[in-house]
Order: sequence, then C-alpha cells, then structure tokens
Amino acid sequence: MSRRFFLPPEQKNGDMARIAGEDAHHLTHVLRLAPGAELSISCLGLIYPAQIEDLSRGEVWLRLGEPLPEQLESPLQLTLLLGLLKGEKMDWVIEKAVELGVAGIRPLFCRRCVVKLGQAQAQAKTARWQKIAEAAAKQCRRALIPQILPPLTLPEALSNLPADCHLLTAWEEDKNISLKIEKYTNIALLIGPEGGICEEEISLIRHHGGEIFGLGPRILRSETAAIAGISILMHRFGDVMVIDNY
Repeated sequence: MSRRFFLPPEQKNGDMARIAGEDAHHLTHVLRLAPGAELSISCLGLIYPAQIEDLSRGEVWLRLGEPLPEQLESPLQLTLLLGLLKGEKMDWVIEKAVELGVAGIRPLFCRRCVVKLGQAQAQAKTARWQKIAEAAAKQCRRALIPQILPPLTLPEALSNLPADCHLLTAWEEDKNISLKIEKYTNIALLIGPEGGICEEEISLIRHHGGEIFGLGPRILRSETAAIAGISILMHRFGDVMVIDNY
C-alpha cells in the first residue's frame, strides 16, 4: 500500500508534480525515499499513482500516472457542527469524524460551553485542528482533506449554512429516534458541548428549520454522540456498509 500525500493544484503541471515544505522533508529525511519510490497523490479529489523522479533542494519531483477510478469520498456532504469540548476531546472527535468521512467541521461557541477562546486562541486552535484533520485524512486514505472552519457562535453558524443543507440536531431531551426518509446529500449535524444544548438554542435551531432527534434512551457524552450521529447518517445516506441479513 503506497503512502498518500495531498497536493495543492498549483504544484501539478501535466504529469509532473512538485512536493515542498513539511511533506518534502518527511519524504526525504524521515522516510528516506529514493528516486523510483512509489506514492499515492491526491489532488482535487482525484487519486494518482506517482513515482519519485528527483529529490533536491528541499523539493521532491514526481511523475504522475493516470488518475484512478477510486470513489473514496462519501456521496453525503456531512458537516459536523460541534460545541467546543474540553481538553483532548476536541482533537479526538475531529480525528475520528475525518476517518468516518465528514466533509467539514465547524466548532461552536454554545451557551453551556466550558471552553472559552479569544480570537488569537481560536485561530491557533483552528490551525492545530486542521493539522489533525490532514493527518487523519492521510492515515485513512481520504481523497480530500476536510476543512476545519473557524469557531462561530451558534446564531452565526446557523446563518452561514447553505440553503440546501438539512440541519439535524441530536438532543438528549428529545425521545424521537426516527428521521425523515428523504435522500439527503447535504447535512449539518449539530452536537452540543458537555453541558448540552439549552432550550433557547433549540428554539433558534427550530427557527432555522432544524430537525431535532434523539440518539436513544441513554445520555451520551458529547464525543460519543458526535461519533454515533456521524455513523448513523453515513450508514443511512453515505457510504458506510449496510448489512441486510444477519
């Protein structure tokens, strides 16, 4: 299994490509690859087999083959709206959400968030979370790196949702465990922080057309609810395996 690297489109020219920066350092000084070594390159959602042609002056030059007919991205465009979590929980959810196939993640400042971030802290955290997302995308061989969007307040995030995006909110107070059966292709899944989502926020979500549902009779931690919700939606509308007879 060849190693997967993501390539900005401006670094591709026909069947040649250039890798620079941290990835070039990793290829040259960590993996110690030589000309002739084979890689897997993702560019604009396409996967190319590639072979190293040259390593010099901190850059790696590759020759690309024809793009492969792999379908690695889910047909469901799923964005996770996640109330800010304490400590390493946020890192863990981002990593696992990327592995499960989300298209993007928007951290939220909710009423009951314990975590408080200033503007500079939010920028630094977002950059860190993006690196976690990139590492997870490489590890699970995604074709695209999901974008970690800057944190917003809940009203701001709801106002920024695309018109064709169906908003679903998992709420521990709602005992309705059924969802509408339409075939969605663009969903935003909202999961609250450790303290949960308050009634005023639920009213705002409903005002924006959001559908509220429950994840069962047990109260789940936010990080558990996020992974359970993503898995359920990917099973129903995305690319997670469905087992019919068992």
